Amino acid sequence: MTATPSPASPCGRCGTQVAPATEGALPAAVGAHADAHAVWDQLDAVQRDGLASILRTVLPARELAEEILALADRHVAGSR
Repeated sequence: MTATPSPASPCGRCGTQVAPATEGALPAAVGAHADAHAVWDQLDAVQRDGLASILRTVLPARELAEEILALADRHVAGSR
């Protein structure tokens, strides 16, 4: 059974029904849902809790997300 839902049926793994605003956005929404399952499956319970906490903090604050990414990029560049 696939984790990728169609517009007429819920996801076979979590029950979510992908409902984008337009039919044209459906492939991207379904792809994002499948990608979310792929990422989630790679994490243990502690990592899942941490990721969810970070996303709840960062997603509503675009400037914060941009600054964190810039900081990470500077840190990576400085460690080379």
